[in-house]
Amino acid sequence: MTSVLPRPVDPFLPRLPRDAATTLLACDRKVRSGTTRQCLDVYERSYAFDFAADDCAILDSGCATELSDDDIWPLGADGGGNLYVMRTHGRVAVWFHEGQVLVPHQPTFALL
Repeated sequence: MTSVLPRPVDPFLPRLPRDAATTLLACDRKVRSGTTRQCLDVYERSYAFDFAADDCAILDSGCATELSDDDIWPLGADGGGNLYVMRTHGRVAVWFHEGQVLVPHQPTFALL
C-alpha cells in the first residue's frame, strides 16, 4: 500500500550534499511505498512531519536560532515524542519535543 504524505521531499533535496540527497530520496521512496521495515517509528505522523502545521518550534542546539521546516527533514520518531531529523548538512540529529530543540548532547549519525 502506498503512503500518502502531505510534504514532498523534492524541495529539500537540493539543500543536501549529493550523497545525502541520494540516500534520502531512496529512503523516501521506501517510506512512501510502504516497504520500510518498522525499526523506527516511521509512520505518516512522524515521517515528513510538518512542524509549522502543528505549531511546533525548531530551535537549534543553542536555543538562539529558530529553524524552519526548510532546514530539517523528519525521518521518524523514537516512540517518546522525539523525532530523528536530517539537517541540511546531511547529518541526522534528534529534535527533543519538550524543549522543541535539536538536542546537542544526543549522538548524531553521519549516515542515514
